[in-house]
Amino acid sequence: MPKLQQPAVIDETPAPQCGQVVRVHGCNQRRCSAIVMQAAQHGIELQLNEDDADPETIRELVDAPTVVVEFLADEAMHRLYAKAHLNWAGDGAALYLLPRGGTQMLGRRRHLRTELEAVAMLQRVGAEERFDGWVVNMSVGGMLIDKLAEPVEFDEYYDFSIVPRREAESITGAAKVVRVEGPTCAAFQITQLDTPTADELVRMLFEDSEIRRAAR
Repeated sequence: MPKLQQPAVIDETPAPQCGQVVRVHGCNQRRCSAIVMQAAQHGIELQLNEDDADPETIRELVDAPTVVVEFLADEAMHRLYAKAHLNWAGDGAALYLLPRGGTQMLGRRRHLRTELEAVAMLQRVGAEERFDGWVVNMSVGGMLIDKLAEPVEFDEYYDFSIVPRREAESITGAAKVVRVEGPTCAAFQITQLDTPTADELVRMLFEDSEIRRAAR
């Protein structure tokens, strides 16, 4: 297999970059996490997450006529179609992808919002007590939380942790109360998220909205 070189530009459109976490899926729509190991104009090498690198998943991706790679670039979610080939097998199997055409923009980061179903754990900054609530909807910039176990105060800051039903890891950060809609409901503006967490939140919001759209 020839060594791939950067930059990762495919048909002069945005493309995955080395070290970036992406999602890849075949016919059954089960999304797998992978890291871009190498990228160039005519091919991309991905290493699947160990939890997703089971023989059945690998066989499905390699046998599929076309696989879909979803990634973030230029403040938007993009989709890339490709043919997958098995580069090597073992722990964290690697795939070599041959792109088919350019990329398709699916939605801008700031516009992604979904009716996320998740429990939120909240802790007012400077306090010791934690309490929970239920996320009604969420975007990269904020969230509406209902069924709060304790009332919150306008303009106060809270640390939060959210674990959606379909996710293994939590989304953690800080937020400010910008609107109180009653004793058990309030709107929060997200004020602090590190870059990897923010990127993961975008992917999570996009995937949740796609699942909801398909179920309609």
